[in-house]
Parts: sequence; C-alpha cells; structure tokens
Amino acid sequence: MWRRLGLVTALLLPLAACSSDDDDGGGGLPGGGGSDGVEAMLGTLPVPSSAEEDGTLTVAYGDLARAARLAGVELPDSPDAAAFDDQMDVISTITGQVLEGDSERTPVAVMPPEVAHIEEMVGLEEFVDDVGWSVFDVRSFVELQAPPNSVTVMDGGFDEDRITEALGEPDDGVWIAGDPEVQTNLDERTPARPLGEPQWLSLDDDRLVITRSAEEMDAARGDGSGTPTVADDEVMVSLAQAVDDADAYSALLYRGTLSLDLASSLGSPEQLEAACTDALQEPFTGVAGAIADDDGPVVVIAYVHESAEAAEANAETLQDLVAEGRSLQSGEPWSEQLEIDSVETDGPVMTARLRPVRPGYAAIWHRLLLQRDNLVTHC
Repeated sequence: MWRRLGLVTALLLPLAACSSDDDDGGGGLPGGGGSDGVEAMLGTLPVPSSAEEDGTLTVAYGDLARAARLAGVELPDSPDAAAFDDQMDVISTITGQVLEGDSERTPVAVMPPEVAHIEEMVGLEEFVDDVGWSVFDVRSFVELQAPPNSVTVMDGGFDEDRITEALGEPDDGVWIAGDPEVQTNLDERTPARPLGEPQWLSLDDDRLVITRSAEEMDAARGDGSGTPTVADDEVMVSLAQAVDDADAYSALLYRGTLSLDLASSLGSPEQLEAACTDALQEPFTGVAGAIADDDGPVVVIAYVHESAEAAEANAETLQDLVAEGRSLQSGEPWSEQLEIDSVETDGPVMTARLRPVRPGYAAIWHRLLLQRDNLVTHC
C-alpha cells in the first residue's frame, strides 16, 4: 500500500565537513554525479527581475549522488528500475524524512529540487510520460527559487530520446512542456507540472536546464545578452564559499533581510521584545543552512554581515543561544537539539558547525530555515 512521504519541499522564506578518502562524489552511480559544489554552479543561474525589486535571492543545492552514498543506498538506474515501495524508501532515506510506520530517522538529509516534485511520487510514471525525466535521473542540482519563476540546473543521467518521446523534437535545443502562452492551467495539471504551468527544457550533455519562461532559458543558456548571474552577487558567493568549505552536500542560501519582526508571527511589540532576548542581535545580509557529514551529520549555518565586528558579536551570541536559549518556534531548548562543534569568523562571514543531539536528526538543518527560527534571524 502506498505510504505518502511527509515532505515539505516548498520554501517558506520570503521568498561532513570531510567525506571519506574513497568518496568520488558520484558514488559509482549511473549518469556520473557528484558536484563541484555550490559556488561552481552559481554562474548557471540568471538573476531574476524580482531580485532587483525586493533585493532577495534564494538558491537551493543538493548532491543526491553523495547523499545516496552516505546513506548506503543506490539510486535506481531509471524511473522504472525499482518497485514503488523501494523508490519511496530510497527517497525517504536520502532526504531524511520518515515514512509512515518507520521508527528510525536517517542521518542523511539532502534537499531535492522543487521541480522534481517528489511529493507527487505516486504519479512518477505520469511524471516521466509528461516531461521525460524524473528525480532518479538527478545526481546534483542547483535551483534558483523565485516564485512564480525558477531556474533549475541538474547534472545526471538524462535520456534525450526519452525527453523527445515525451515532448517532441526540440526547437533550437529547447523543448516546451505545456502551453507557453498560459502561466497556469489547472485543467492540464500533471505530477511534473502541478499547476499546469509551462516549462522550457534544454539538455547539454549530462546537464538538464528547466525554466518557467523563454527569457530565463535564454539567460541560463548564456544567450541572455549579458544577463547577470548569481555568481555576480558578493553575498551569495560568500555564502557558497562557506558552504563549500564545510564540504556540505546540500544547502539553502538566502540573501536578504531576515529580521525577527519580519520572520515571525509575533503579535505585539512586547512579544517581539521578549523574543529578542533569545536572538542574534547584529543584522546580516545573507544566511545559508547546510548539511555535511563528518562521522555523522553536521549542520552548517553561515552568515554574511556588514562588518567583521558584527560577525564577532553574533558568534558570541550564537554560542550562548545554543547553550542556554530556546527555539522561537517550539520553545524547546536548543541544547536538547544541537551542540556546537565550532563557531568561526572570517571577516564579515561567520560559520557555525552544529551536531544534532538526537540520532539521525539531520533534517533539522532545513527546518531552521523553513520555519525561520531564531538561529537564522536577527533582532
């Protein structure tokens, strides 16, 4: 009987440190895999017009091949290469989620691309029939999340013939799924396009690019007339470097203001003032959450401040908050959830390495950002 994953892949933002010596990143999995890290892939993402309007950027990254290797599972060669329950077990294991009836959590928690819509796993066959690929073709990815638009760049074992069978012959290397003139069409919903939205797809060797507009596709393919990319943004580059230095295999990077009053539902100035006693005091211009592995899961949080002094001040506050403070969302002491490996600063960048106290609770890393808890917001 089908068991639905308890997955939350839609982001709510406004929006190990070392692997083993024999880890080649690809895990010996079909289609290559592995990744050069976040920073190396930022140049594939064009900056959306929305970033110019509200100053925010959100980028997700994941190395599914490495996550599978760490978890001791094998990604299927193709969407139809494993029974459905086996597919569900693989996805739940590498994403750190718990299936109904399972009693143990996994120590691995990669964030999958939103465009893979793993919440629609029951319709995987229909997904492939619609667009010609699935999450099991993906080995690593980077994704610009700027609703209603997005750009996803995925490396893996994609089958050009299968995509053509689903979508017809490409035009100048680009396939289009759905009606390009209609942004949403609920009568044309599929597991791959749950709003009936159109998609533009382009395959270059093992790299599949998916966008929500022709203009974004042109920019992602380098035909965007000098369109700036996320690699041109100093805050995002600093966050990516911190995540890569920690050898993270999945991350969520956010540039913008995440002050406590904007990030919470506190109802009064008095409540906000009380919450600020358990919060980072210095503003920061960007924050990233990530997961690494170093003989077990390591939660990485990186912050970019306006000055080295602000970073130093928040480094001290963060250590006190983890030791003595409580989660703004649950009220639970942080000391019962996380313990500090290290907190370091490098100029305006502060990076914290935290270990989950509970066995296998790796998925806490993205919960912090999804819930905008007080470890990733400031007063």
